[in-house]
Amino acid sequence: MRLSISLKVLALAVVSAAFGGLAEPVPALFDAGRSEWKVVVADNAPDCVRYAAQEFTNAVAKVSGVVLPVVASDAGVAHAVKIGAADGGWAKERIQYRLEGGHLLLTGNQPRAALHATYAFLDRELGVRWLWPGEDGAFYPVSKAWRFPAKFGFDYEPAIWFRGFHHCGDWRDRNAFLEWETRNYVNIHRHGNWKGEVKYGHYSMPSMHNANLNGERELFASHPECFCMLDGHRSTVNICFSSDLGAQKVAERIGKDIERRVKSAPVDIISIFPNDNQDYCQCPDCKAKGVSNGWFEYFNKVVKILHGKFPGLRFSTLAYQGYLDLPKCKFENVEFVEYASHPRCHIHKWDDPDCKANVSELKRLKEWCARGDVKIGHYAYEYDAVSAHSVFMPFFSMVGDAVEKCAELGLVTSIPEVGLSPKKGPDVKAGSVQNRLTILYYARKMWDPSLTLDAFLDDLCAHAYGAAAKPMKEYFLLMDRAWGAQPGRIGLFADGMNVSANLLKDDSVRAKSAELLATAEKLVADGDSRARRNVQREKALYDQWTDYRELRLGNAVSFKLPKVEAGERLGDGAAPKTALKAKDGKDGREGERILDAETGDCLRVHRCVRGRDHARRRLCRALHVCLREGQEDAKAHIRRRHRNDDVESRVDGRAEGRGAARAPADGGVRTRAGGGREVGRAVRQRRCGVSPARGRDGETRLPRRIRRGASNRLLCRRRAVLWRHPRSARAGRGGRLEAHSLHECG
Repeated sequence: MRLSISLKVLALAVVSAAFGGLAEPVPALFDAGRSEWKVVVADNAPDCVRYAAQEFTNAVAKVSGVVLPVVASDAGVAHAVKIGAADGGWAKERIQYRLEGGHLLLTGNQPRAALHATYAFLDRELGVRWLWPGEDGAFYPVSKAWRFPAKFGFDYEPAIWFRGFHHCGDWRDRNAFLEWETRNYVNIHRHGNWKGEVKYGHYSMPSMHNANLNGERELFASHPECFCMLDGHRSTVNICFSSDLGAQKVAERIGKDIERRVKSAPVDIISIFPNDNQDYCQCPDCKAKGVSNGWFEYFNKVVKILHGKFPGLRFSTLAYQGYLDLPKCKFENVEFVEYASHPRCHIHKWDDPDCKANVSELKRLKEWCARGDVKIGHYAYEYDAVSAHSVFMPFFSMVGDAVEKCAELGLVTSIPEVGLSPKKGPDVKAGSVQNRLTILYYARKMWDPSLTLDAFLDDLCAHAYGAAAKPMKEYFLLMDRAWGAQPGRIGLFADGMNVSANLLKDDSVRAKSAELLATAEKLVADGDSRARRNVQREKALYDQWTDYRELRLGNAVSFKLPKVEAGERLGDGAAPKTALKAKDGKDGREGERILDAETGDCLRVHRCVRGRDHARRRLCRALHVCLREGQEDAKAHIRRRHRNDDVESRVDGRAEGRGAARAPADGGVRTRAGGGREVGRAVRQRRCGVSPARGRDGETRLPRRIRRGASNRLLCRRRAVLWRHPRSARAGRGGRLEAHSLHECG
């Protein structure tokens, strides 16, 4: 016994010496509800360090039941958990936790590194997990005691400097999402920090299409040369990249925004890029330069002005849309340029030789990386792959490959867009909930690109699904393979109906996935209620695929009905025989229902608020009615009743009173002009039973008013179609737009 104790002490002494600690052992962090440790945080510590102490004590209390006291000094404290770090300047964070002098140090080269060191200790040593936002996603494994192992300590520098998600949409449960991000090592907030958010330790990077002169009517009247030229006339929809006065005015506007923001919280980086359209100036000077050269020269002018006024601020921009190509100019005072990979395919990996889109995009990304005069980052769009009828996208391997490619190329940022919509309604309809598991994998891969999918799923399933861990892991791997096996290509804004039909196209995939979920439900039926809820949520997301598949294949039809009460018949031979109550739940929100065609029984209920047309919503209730084969009369009735509601793509015009734009000759899109500034905003798609008509060789010439604008996204009926300028005609206008099916690779 004495020999074993001596060897243990000797091993501890060697390990402690390696980290600069004392040779004597330290007591357990907690044991049987007691602890000799105190948390030490200075009174003047940064907000994120004090937040780290709060997170540490809360987690330890939930794991052990012990509440560790927090003090401002280590005087007289035998064993202290010291959280903090000196500000090491502008550098990639490096975290460390170790024992030293009988104390536990959670530290790093900057305050945010101390926060991440705290999370690393809770994650690696105590097994705490935050798998998705909210308390339901927090897992604190209860333990009676925790003692320091013989080999203890962690020193780590992540491969990717800036790791984050761009919050898009309605910002549903955004505060919970921000907190979850921080707990999974995200360190940049693309919208910029505000008061109360500094504690998360994020780099604050306001990012918007801010290089504009929107609303500057007086300037337009006195100096129209600051604005873009289209058809020989100046327009306010964009700026002229050749105007020095325009660059000065844009810099003044951005400067005022910075001054407003710093009153609330510090700003670290400001990202600058023009309006989100392709109305690029066609004046002689801009045409001679080209879009990429014109924009990045203009950006350098704006940065030069702002750098003189805000010398401590750093600047970034995007390579995006018409300015994706390499410019000839050199960058000055620029922290990084983010390459926006919106043209890539979101089925295949970057290096897939059979995917022409990804081969082309990877080649151009590598050209940017080879410049040498500026650091390059990645702005990603994986979670924009599906727009209408959003569904869970099980592309674990694809997003994992995207992060690994970032690390391999030495990119300094990895920031995908994530939709936090809709703001209200059932959580399984929200993009951040549907895709919470791949978002988690994305975050963990950005922190540690060496993390394998097998290791991630083992850990996830063990915590979230308990006894059903094995079938759930097999289920996720199955659907991940099914995603990669889809035919064709998925770019941006695909229809979830089409994706669901392709994802479940194989009979063996449908049979196996249903079998695995049924097995998982049986394993947790009488066990852990939390694991049972988590399995049921995955089943609900799976049901969305099957429902949309049935609708896509014509085995079910979606249509609107007037408000009805229980017991009323729908008439006209349309199933079901009996309507259910129009309202669902105490709050009276609308329900999306799947009803059996023969019995009228409610097979499934999804509570939701559908659409933005409040008048229509008050009069109608959305019902999904499953129709069996052979009931063509009911289908015909539905299409006849809603023949004018097949497709509705609204296109905002540049000025009021221009009238409605004519539909294309092939009848593919019906458009309506509005009074907004931006053109080409895809607003809504409604399902119908007719496939979209397409022009010769997949092309059509859109109306003149649409060609003038940035109508690069129009959703057409049951297939989502991306309309965009070919690169050869980006700088010009009036060129032919191409209609690319989102399921055509290359």
